[in-house]
Amino acid sequence: AGTVALLAAAAAVVALRRREPADEMLAGATIVGIEAWLVGSGAGVGHLLFSGLHVVAAAIWFGGVAHLALFATSGPERVLLGAGVRRFTRYAVGSGVTLAATGIGLLVIHRVGVTALTTTTFGAVVIGKTALLVLAGLLGLSHGRATSRLELRRRPRLVRTEAGVLSGALGLAVILGGLPAPQALVQLAAPGLAIVNEGHGQQAALFAVRRSVGTAELAVASDESLLVIDRTTGRRYQLAPGGFATVALHGGAAKLRVTSGEQTVDVTVPAGAAADAQTAGAASADTAGWLGYQLGRTVAGGGRWGTGATTPIQLSAAVRSGAGCDVLADAGEADAMATALRSFGVRRLHVIADSSARSKALVVALARHGIAMDRTRRLAGDILLATGSAAADAALRHIAAHDAQSATQPRAIYLAPWLLDGAVLSAVATLRLPPLLVGSPVDPMSPLADAYRQALALHAPGVRPSLAGLLGYASANGVAPPTAWRLYAASPVGFLPGVLDVGHQHADASWFPDGSIVAASAPVATPLICPTGNVRT
Repeated sequence: AGTVALLAAAAAVVALRRREPADEMLAGATIVGIEAWLVGSGAGVGHLLFSGLHVVAAAIWFGGVAHLALFATSGPERVLLGAGVRRFTRYAVGSGVTLAATGIGLLVIHRVGVTALTTTTFGAVVIGKTALLVLAGLLGLSHGRATSRLELRRRPRLVRTEAGVLSGALGLAVILGGLPAPQALVQLAAPGLAIVNEGHGQQAALFAVRRSVGTAELAVASDESLLVIDRTTGRRYQLAPGGFATVALHGGAAKLRVTSGEQTVDVTVPAGAAADAQTAGAASADTAGWLGYQLGRTVAGGGRWGTGATTPIQLSAAVRSGAGCDVLADAGEADAMATALRSFGVRRLHVIADSSARSKALVVALARHGIAMDRTRRLAGDILLATGSAAADAALRHIAAHDAQSATQPRAIYLAPWLLDGAVLSAVATLRLPPLLVGSPVDPMSPLADAYRQALALHAPGVRPSLAGLLGYASANGVAPPTAWRLYAASPVGFLPGVLDVGHQHADASWFPDGSIVAASAPVATPLICPTGNVRT
């Protein structure tokens, strides 16, 4: 960019010096040609047009003032300075207006907003260059209107000063040409998954999915807490990583004010379209599971995970259903979990459940399979958690506190399948708990599950993996629901035996920090009960 400007200025000086129309046309053609060669066809017609006009205008202004400063401010030609200034003024004014218009146009084309201008090096250089151009314009206006003897005596010095100021602006233009343009305030990594540039190199990830005609569910996908204000309704939400809230939509997008630390930006986040989450069954029955399913499909990138060479999902019994039923009914899932528990030797459970339909279905299935249930407050024996993720986390903390003060301790804690959630499982890494096991129809350490966790860690590092998300990822990859279940144990990596510890250190792509999941039971084949009542085995 600096080379182009210098060549353009030299061409303008030569053209003005020789005062030949052919030379002026040649200078203009040279400027536009070099600019086109530098920016290339990939820069876009708009960028080529505006940047070409910008350089031509700068060349005329700088070249003309440089010509006057070099050849008309001293020596015999000083008497011609007044006539030269009067002749050049209209070109300088036109060039200044063109520079302002094309500069604004280039900022719009490259989506450089006010925040980027005030928080980035690129913006600081643009502001500095603009200030110098404004100063040069004021100097030109000052000596152009000189009438008194004192003002006329000062004119040569003002012309030379204007040339020096324009040289400074040219230097900043050279620097500007070597700086990358700031990123757009909001960039869509995938439908509904937006990367918000907060300034000073900081970014936040938000995931928005349309829930109804006028609302969307918004989740924080990055690994930092954010204060989010819905600018449409005025509601404020303090959201931790993975936290979510319902926001209003205006024209299919959420208008938000996002604050992280001392940085606040106003953004508009387009909401993605929601997919049918019935294939996830009870795992997507609540808002957290539903969002996890949608995010799992989104990070799948349209199902581009390789499924040709290997079986994409390693089912417990290596079984995949074919065409036909593709939805697990609540009753089918509950019976599968009850069968897995009974096969594992569980005969009595202390049940902590909520009033949701999925929890009620699981309790009924336990009774149907002959597993007795203890409803007292005594936390002993085997415990089953069948609540939402937040309530399950609170229950685990309560159990850990109870164990520290009581002589009777639970033997094991079993989680309902929808609680195969890294946010819940992470409790084993921070709390002193008895063995923690979860039932799942999907092998959470399969190749597909590994790919899901890696994609989630890449695009939404603030969200922990979940069964709902894994089923969404599997659905996007065209994987049918499994027909066999297994119990898996969640354990801190440091407490795993040496043989199991090898190959289970997953860092940020793990199910939960400093921990791993291992199979704890043999696979249990169970029937797949469809909503229509058909049974596939």
